[in-house]
Amino acid sequence: MKKNAIAVLLLMIIYSTGAISADYIGFQHEYFLEQHPSAKANAMGHGMTALSDGAFSAYYNPAGIIANAGFSAAYSEISPYYFIDDARYSYFGLTQEWGNWGTIGLSQYKFDAKAGGYTDESGSPQTMTLSMNTLTLSQNVFWDLALGLNFNLYYYKDFYAQDHFSFPVDVGLLKSFLIKSETSPQKFTLGMVVKNVLASTIDDAGLGDVAVLPVTFRAGAGWETILMNQEVITGLLLLGMETNIEYENILNTSNHSAYKAGTQLSLLELFFVRLGYYSYSFDPELGGKDSFSDFTWGLGVQVYLDDFVERHFPLYLRLDYAQLTPPTYKTGLEDKTNMTLGVQLQWMFDDE
Repeated sequence: MKKNAIAVLLLMIIYSTGAISADYIGFQHEYFLEQHPSAKANAMGHGMTALSDGAFSAYYNPAGIIANAGFSAAYSEISPYYFIDDARYSYFGLTQEWGNWGTIGLSQYKFDAKAGGYTDESGSPQTMTLSMNTLTLSQNVFWDLALGLNFNLYYYKDFYAQDHFSFPVDVGLLKSFLIKSETSPQKFTLGMVVKNVLASTIDDAGLGDVAVLPVTFRAGAGWETILMNQEVITGLLLLGMETNIEYENILNTSNHSAYKAGTQLSLLELFFVRLGYYSYSFDPELGGKDSFSDFTWGLGVQVYLDDFVERHFPLYLRLDYAQLTPPTYKTGLEDKTNMTLGVQLQWMFDDE
């Protein structure tokens, strides 16, 4: 059964390399490539393929939700959208652990914008809507190797109030290596994802034909450790660290790649400081900049909603903030920073 799952994964990846029959020319590039929903990921250089981030993990690597014990929920908002004030991104996700069956998730990543010049019959501005509605399945297949799938319904309502649909599929792997130690336990992870592995397209009246969606490959490595394991407060470790590096490539365009890196320091498992860096190379045929790079940063605070007594808490709430300049090939937007605000709730069931 598990060997069959890996075989299906390999066949899907092989199929994706042969199914790409047209180049991606930048359709809704901000939504697919430049804006990310997780404040933690945005603060750490846009990369989260090999790390876990609660219910946000489904967006970055469907295999990543396997790390979510019990029930988790996440919500975030990003604003502003470059030069359009009346626009916003939002994300809402849920995951539930089902024992040996793995973990299942539901999420929606949505963008709404109003623009002058496009009005309905009453004269009100028309709203453009993009949303990715996702069912995520993840399971450990063997030796701490998790396989994940995203089944997406992509919905696009243009400024002419016409509806368009597509059904991309994402596939991901996450491998964990644990090094046990009483003083400094460590966890190494390797992650890989191919988003839109079947090279789906979408009918787009604005282009007069079909719009090609990006086929995105990402591979990353993560490292988590405890730097200082003194318990200043009972059950809370003094200092921890997470680090990630990541590579991204758009398989159906001639020149689009990215390198990302980030670090998180945690204090008492309550406060988080995050720093990151990204460097993007863009296809010159898009007609803008050929590269863009910047530093990112963010903060987080975690509140445990149960007794501060035991090592593992059944319920916690985390608030995250990030500020960055989104990567874009368009000129004149280099100073357009935005903020990501996120909240996560996780309920880790008691094993007793």
